[in-house]
Amino acid sequence: MTAIKVFGLLALNPDQKPLIEKHCFGDCGKVSMAGAIMDERTGGLWVCAETVCPWLKGEMDEPYGTTMSFGQEHHIFLRAITDSPASKGGERS
Repeated sequence: MTAIKVFGLLALNPDQKPLIEKHCFGDCGKVSMAGAIMDERTGGLWVCAETVCPWLKGEMDEPYGTTMSFGQEHHIFLRAITDSPASKGGERS
């Protein structure tokens, strides 16, 4: 079975936290509260499965890590968002 690609949002990063609250929990609303990942290096990640993010600032090209959920492997790519809609992102592979 192929691993599922998900995006980890830096839940406690002081620059990202207000943007995540505004856009990921607000405008978009598709962040997974059930998908929080406790990570000692980052302080925790919110999980997003949306490949197209209108607030995308950047994301990793290689997986940050891997987790298992519902018996399926998930590759986690860290993602940063921005407050500028002019920087709207597209689908990344």
